Amino acid sequence: STATLVTDARLFQSSYSRSTWTGNVRAFALGADGGVGATPLWQAAERIPAAASRTIFTATPAATGVDFLWSALPAAMKEKFGEGATGEATVNFLRGDQSRERANGGTFRDRLARLGAIVNSELAFAGADDFGYAALPGTEGSSYPTFMQAKATRRQLVIAAANDGMLHGFDAATGNERFAYVPRALVVEPISEEDPRSTLVRQTIPSFQPRYNVDGASWVGDAFIGTGWRTVVVGTAGAGARSVFAIDITDPTSMSAGRLLFEHWDVGGSSDRNLGYAFGQPVIGRLSDGHFYAIFGNGRASEGQCPVLYLVRLGDGQVRRIPTGGRTLGSSCSGAPNGLGRPSLYDVQVPGETGHRITDFVYAG
Repeated sequence: STATLVTDARLFQSSYSRSTWTGNVRAFALGADGGVGATPLWQAAERIPAAASRTIFTATPAATGVDFLWSALPAAMKEKFGEGATGEATVNFLRGDQSRERANGGTFRDRLARLGAIVNSELAFAGADDFGYAALPGTEGSSYPTFMQAKATRRQLVIAAANDGMLHGFDAATGNERFAYVPRALVVEPISEEDPRSTLVRQTIPSFQPRYNVDGASWVGDAFIGTGWRTVVVGTAGAGARSVFAIDITDPTSMSAGRLLFEHWDVGGSSDRNLGYAFGQPVIGRLSDGHFYAIFGNGRASEGQCPVLYLVRLGDGQVRRIPTGGRTLGSSCSGAPNGLGRPSLYDVQVPGETGHRITDFVYAG
């Protein structure tokens, strides 16, 4: 067992097998006395849809969502998985197709389950949490109670990052997978200098050695984007890649590639030398400029190796970087490698005062 999450009526538990590099999420009923049911209500590893019918998406070079389907991927992304039929079969394998595995007469690695190992990721829950935004001024505050009423009756999700290379959203009532997201950073990262194919291709190799892919923390919050409220999950790839992304999960029953809000990523300093492997949980905050942001530390092992705070505006993906300690974004801390961890948000104003629920300070170690 690696993580548990408790709601009013259920306990959710993630686990993994080191020997097979597979994972699971189980749901248990909680009794009135706090006791946990002996038999799982559902197991997510058993509820993964057929490969062809899954809702899986990733990000294009233009940072827009695209279905993780061979027929939908741009040519440059297809090349990362191999040519022709081999590339298509690889993408289908990653989607969960087992027809080309060795046990079925093919050449790909055998899998005992299609859900990857959930090791360091903490489970996140998208339910009916009230973030107190009714205290905000204008339309934001006045419309939040209505949004809360809608949240009370919608499908709830359990979010888990797995090392099959995807962030998964499972229906909290049934365990059925509602969506999965493949970070672009993993598609772009090559196997080696000699092999430019995506690092995800390693999973098809029979001699595959377990490695982290999507292994970071996620956080669920509400945000006023454009003209209305949305519920957003912000996730990281953790030790798997330099990647932080946000997805609109307001309607879990209607997920699509268009729900990707942003992915900010880097491979080898090619895109952003200040972004590292973000192990700390990202958060969402409303700032005094009237916008909601995903806020996170840059993590460990960036190319610059200095601590940097990130703010990504959820409405349009605009990135702001704040260096620490009087440094600039071009500084190098290679002599004493460092990085910024999970931020905590602080609101100076108390309930009833103007400005309550607007972030005034961000603290991070």
